[in-house]
Amino acid sequence: NISMPDEALGSYLGANYKNLRLMASYNQWDNYYLIPDYAFIFPAHGIANWKKGFVNLGYSLKAAKKWNMDFNATYTRSTFKTQSWPNTNRDSYEMVGEWTNFYNPTEKLGLVFGGLFNFFDGQEWGFTETSEKIVYTDANRYSTGAYAQFNYRLFTMLNLIGGIQVNKVEGIDLNVVPRAGFIWYPAERINIKAFYAEAFRAPSINEFSINFPQMLGNPDLTPEKVNTVDIAAGYQGEQISLGINFFYSQMKNIIFQNRDTNVVPAPMYWNGGEVDFIGLELEGKYYLT
Repeated sequence: NISMPDEALGSYLGANYKNLRLMASYNQWDNYYLIPDYAFIFPAHGIANWKKGFVNLGYSLKAAKKWNMDFNATYTRSTFKTQSWPNTNRDSYEMVGEWTNFYNPTEKLGLVFGGLFNFFDGQEWGFTETSEKIVYTDANRYSTGAYAQFNYRLFTMLNLIGGIQVNKVEGIDLNVVPRAGFIWYPAERINIKAFYAEAFRAPSINEFSINFPQMLGNPDLTPEKVNTVDIAAGYQGEQISLGINFFYSQMKNIIFQNRDTNVVPAPMYWNGGEVDFIGLELEGKYYLT
């Protein structure tokens, strides 16, 4: 006899005044959790409450005839609470400042470049049977990034795209990821696309610093990385469009929960393993009128 809630509330606000814009949202969700790992010891279940607030302030500036700038300042706060064991409570926030440029020196060449600064801080805590507060995580981390991408129409039928992203996360070596590709129009209604891109994900606060009895953080974690090849062909008619897309992604250095105490002194986050994704996608549309 358990009553399991599944209730959500959301709100959104968007406002614009000349070159200034504001976007904000608030979401919360009450649900029920079950942890089967501990069912043989005692039931681990209860009500969980999630809340997230988001606000972004942006400003657009025309620096020159062919040069537009965009500025954004973003703040996000997230909380999570449970009402029974494991009595987990989380409170974190993130701040991002970003400067983006759109520059078109010629009709054939388009450039996008910019940079950003990111800072996040979070805490996770619980309570003992005597209501004593125990802090499992209390950490923060900053990161900076810069990026640039060009779009060049080499011929009327061929569009080249290339870019680079540089990331520096506190405590982690500088990371550079490229992207490159082309869009080719061999005939009026046919296009062929081919792209290669890399990306990475840095470890979260909990993954590198949590000190929980059943799971420890690992300050020596390195980022996850993914490489993706994407090839597609499409046809666009007056009433019908068709497309076929092939993709191959390889994820490396995956962060996972290592519970093998023959390898680690205690259950903890760890790097290891690879996953390959291979997919084929078919798409079609028909317009009745």
